[in-house]
Amino acid sequence: MLALNGPYQGMAKEKDKRLQCQKARTVFERLDAHEVGAAARVRQVHPPTADQMLGLRPPVRKVETQSVQRALPKCSPSLLTAVELT
Repeated sequence: MLALNGPYQGMAKEKDKRLQCQKARTVFERLDAHEVGAAARVRQVHPPTADQMLGLRPPVRKVETQSVQRALPKCSPSLLTAVELT
């Protein structure tokens, strides 16, 4: 996902923790949009693969978010709340 490389690097290098949390949310929102769009395009070709992609998304996203949440423990609201809702 080269499109997210810049925003992710910006999040990782941000010194202000409040801004870092905002950037982390933005990265996760964009990643969700990319994943849903990719699944929609795959669905046109092979629906079972799209269903599998979407089925794997929540557990993978939760692990990714937990690692970022450990790095940014003071994000409020928690980064995990967005993941649990999807």
